[in-house]
Amino acid sequence: MMILSFFLASLINVFVVESPSYAKEMVAAAHELTAQHPELHFTIRTTEQVMEMQTADLRQSLAQASVRDRVYRRRGSEYIQLTL
Repeated sequence: MMILSFFLASLINVFVVESPSYAKEMVAAAHELTAQHPELHFTIRTTEQVMEMQTADLRQSLAQASVRDRVYRRRGSEYIQLTL
């Protein structure tokens, strides 16, 4: 239980990539969750914003996220996996 309490007391960074059509709903949900859980910090970007990011900036944003999975970025007609 102590480990769980320590984890919950820590800042949790969430990096979200959402389509432009759902971005407003995601922002509203993030505000609601942050009000209930101040340890949460959201960074929300649209797919277009992510596509325009420099690879180094995207890697940094993802590295700062508390939870992450494989990340792919489109280069021309193919997808490349980013190394985190």
